Parts: sequence; C-alpha cells; structure tokens
Amino acid sequence: MDLLQIFFRIGASVIIGAVVGLQREYSNNPAGFRTHMLVAIGACIAMITNELLLAQFGAANVNVARMGSYVISGIGFLGAGSIIKDRNRVRGLTTAAGLWVTACLGITAGAGFYLAALIGTVFVFIIIAVMKILEKKLFKERRQIKVSVRNKTAELPEIIKALSGIGASVEDVKVVKVDDEYSDTLIKLTLGSKNPTDTILEILACMHNVSVNSIKIH
Repeated sequence: MDLLQIFFRIGASVIIGAVVGLQREYSNNPAGFRTHMLVAIGACIAMITNELLLAQFGAANVNVARMGSYVISGIGFLGAGSIIKDRNRVRGLTTAAGLWVTACLGITAGAGFYLAALIGTVFVFIIIAVMKILEKKLFKERRQIKVSVRNKTAELPEIIKALSGIGASVEDVKVVKVDDEYSDTLIKLTLGSKNPTDTILEILACMHNVSVNSIKIH
C-alpha cells in the first residue's frame, strides 16, 4: 500500500463522517460533525494498520478482521454516551446508531472498498435525513402533558375515557381527595395533536363537575 492509497482511504472516511455528521450537527444532537468524522477516520486507520501489519508479518501471524471487529465493539462507549434518558423519554438512539454505522463505513473505506462505502453513505444519509421528514409526516410527534383537574371522584373513569377517545395515552393518574365528593386529579398523558391544550380543554369543557386547574406540556 503506497502513500496515495492511504491518503485516498482516509480522505474517503473523512467525507463519510462529514456527510453523516453534518445532518446530526444540524439536528443539534450530542454527537455531531467532528465526532462522526473522528469515528470514521479512527475506523479507517485501524483497517489500514491491519492491512500494513498483514503485509509486513504475513497472513499466518495477523488476523485480517480482528482490528475491524474491535472497532465495531469498541464504538459502543460513544454510542452509550449519546443516549439520554429524560424522564419517560429516551433520546439519542439514532445518533448512537449513526456513530456505529459511521464506524462500519470507515472500516469499509479503510479496507479500500470505496464503492461499497459510497453506496452505504448515500443510504445512511437518506435514512437519517430524508426519512426523518417522512417519519414526521407519517407519525405525528406525541407530546407529554400533565393535566390537573378538580372533579367529582365518581367522574374519573369518564375523564379517562374521554381523553382516550381523542387519542391520548394515559400513563399515570394521581388522585388527592378534597372532600367526600370532589378530588384533585393529576393525569400524565401523551397526545399527538398539534394543539393539545385546545383539544384537551375542548373535551373537558363538555363534562359536568370537572374544572381544569392547569395543563403543562413537556
């Protein structure tokens, strides 16, 4: 392997990391532009080193796939660092998957399979950029909402039924008795409506013996 080949392979890995990382940076994700480029370059250098060791010491003493496998398994710590659990939501899974696939593409470029790396990069970019737009249209983003109401205790099943009827997913209900007849109820739910506050207020306004204390969107 000459210096020109090394240059082209590392250059290809830089482009791969830049293409994938640019979209993640634009989306304001924990692992962005530079992180993806560094992952791709690191994976590429590992494969180049592996090939140089093979040329120097021979196939009998070097396992061609060993360093690549170490890269794929070792990238997990970066992926884990980009995953954030925020209450009931988990974010960063796409970023973690992007880091892992960028490492794989870097290995492909480092092994000299430019066409495969190029095709893979195109598909990865389509999945994380173009498919995100399609995903938003097909699956409306669901928002977490806390609804606090004062209601007749006996009316609670009807409230839950009404909220479920507008597509809300009720996750938790806390009831604090005010007196023998009325309770303060805190309902945690998720709803995909564009204007969830208006939708909830509209449905609860139609119910007797129910008054809304507050609605908070997270």
